[in-house]
Amino acid sequence: MSEIRVDVYRSIPFQIEAVNTCLLDFERAQPRLIAGIFDDYAVLSGGIGEGTVVSCGMTVRGRLRPFEFRISEPIPSKIITGYDHDSRLAITWRLRAEGAATEVEIEVYWSEPDSAFGFVTVWWANIVVRRMLKQVLARLPEVIVELGYDIPPPSLPRR
Repeated sequence: MSEIRVDVYRSIPFQIEAVNTCLLDFERAQPRLIAGIFDDYAVLSGGIGEGTVVSCGMTVRGRLRPFEFRISEPIPSKIITGYDHDSRLAITWRLRAEGAATEVEIEVYWSEPDSAFGFVTVWWANIVVRRMLKQVLARLPEVIVELGYDIPPPSLPRR
């Protein structure tokens, strides 16, 4: 059995709350983050955070591979996971506060990539997946600002 494991890191110049809120928004933020990487993106249920189910596809070697990710938050505000049971593909976001910034890690783990990848599995994982993940992280600050997640919520009046 072959495995693919790729992870990338990036410091994002926003506090962890803004980054987490953006990443948990599967209705507005995630489609912007993954544009051009995944096809046919749709929210099947939920839309914000834990319990959301999304479907999408990726074309590899001329073949569309469908995925249906179930979203969980094993550690709220720190870890977000999407898991596709059919393909055994997991995407995990880990967030670590760094003062006014947040270190974001995206890890992709695929325990049984299908045979359509053949001999290119290692090449595909180390080059193509890494490039896609870096592209997503590069878009993250722009999407946070675009959707207004960088603006702190108004504080409640003191009594």
